[in-house]
Amino acid sequence: MVSVGRFGNQNDQERRGLSFLIFVAIIGFSLARGIATFYTNFLWFGSVDLSSVWWTIILTRAGLVIGTSLIAFAFIFVNLRLAVRAAPVVDIFESLDFDNLDPMSRLRSWVNERFLRYRAVGTIAISLFLGIGASILWEPVLLYINQTDFGIVDPIFNADISRYVYGLPLFRQAVSWLIQLVVVCSFIVGLYFIATGAVQLRPGQLPEVSSGGKAHLSVLLAFIALLKAAAYRLDAYDLLYSPRGKVFGASYTDVKAHLPALNLLVLISIFGAVLLLINIRRRGWLLPTTAIGLWLAVSIIVGGIVPAAVQRFRVLPDELNKELTYVADNIKYTRFAYGLDN
Repeated sequence: MVSVGRFGNQNDQERRGLSFLIFVAIIGFSLARGIATFYTNFLWFGSVDLSSVWWTIILTRAGLVIGTSLIAFAFIFVNLRLAVRAAPVVDIFESLDFDNLDPMSRLRSWVNERFLRYRAVGTIAISLFLGIGASILWEPVLLYINQTDFGIVDPIFNADISRYVYGLPLFRQAVSWLIQLVVVCSFIVGLYFIATGAVQLRPGQLPEVSSGGKAHLSVLLAFIALLKAAAYRLDAYDLLYSPRGKVFGASYTDVKAHLPALNLLVLISIFGAVLLLINIRRRGWLLPTTAIGLWLAVSIIVGGIVPAAVQRFRVLPDELNKELTYVADNIKYTRFAYGLDN
């Protein structure tokens, strides 16, 4: 029996060693491939006397990774510190005997101990992950920094065309990254609250949330609502790229139905953020639930059904007259684009 046990342990060690070697081989291959691509690009840019372009791209991407990682670290770390204050379970269990605690109390004590120990390391890892993801913004950032005005304004928002060529792509990706940051942070904080008992889940009942946990989660959700309002505003500018009508660009339905719907969704998102902040001092979640229900109804009815109905029952029966102005704009700005306006 002893020999069999030793043989089994030896096999386990060999399997772990083999798994470790495979892991190291995969990491090494990935690093080697990345270094090879990096060096090849360096040689290519140098061969055509464009090393300065290569360095600009590299430094911009590195700056984005460092800058966004620091922003993410500061935001997540501050929220985790606030979460510990909002759910101070560690102070309760420090004076108790761990062996005499019930299983749930043991779990909460175990989570708190390791959460406090590895909080900084985990925050750094998540922040670097988010920062590396933001490195794709290098091209929109460089275009935005080096933009020039076109001297031509669009017929819907009366803004210079440069806003849509240089600003809109960057702002859209930046807002998307910020939403991702807040959602990830909210998810981590929510899990911590559940593990520590600040949020208690019971089958068939609404979750019970402590006052500190409720305030913290309400503020994070308000952040998301405000960022969603910004996203809706960018969606409004995106209507200039709409393929809905007979020609590319904003159509009658986009301007008369979809644009007002997006403006209404912006106001509802801001209203929802305000309700979430007001709800901090109220019991229950009636106000935020009402705001979410209103948002869902407007987004479905006004944002989807109404534009489709306008297109079907108002535009199609008289499409030539309804779309004439927008077709004329398409022709005018196409001439501008190809230098045929003269």
